Amino acid sequence: YVEKKKEVAVESAALLSDAQGFLGVENLTGVRILNRYDVENISPELFAACRHTVFAEPQLDIVTEEVTAPAGSTVFAAPDPAAAVAALRAL
Repeated sequence: YVEKKKEVAVESAALLSDAQGFLGVENLTGVRILNRYDVENISPELFAACRHTVFAEPQLDIVTEEVTAPAGSTVFAAPDPAAAVAALRAL
């Protein structure tokens, strides 16, 4: 999973603002956007080499093997921004 560092997470901040302002989801306190890449037919060595050069930029991104969230958080997967908005409307 690849996630922008908080200082540069402009898309997450915009989605939070839109959800609170336009959708009225007042109890929403934070939004994280994580990108997942499905990679097949490459060696573990090549994948390790690509993690921080192809899939992420070390100065801007955080790369993790699994998603963690604080207790009480709502987590969902959305294939695109429109699906994310639909999920937020359901909160």
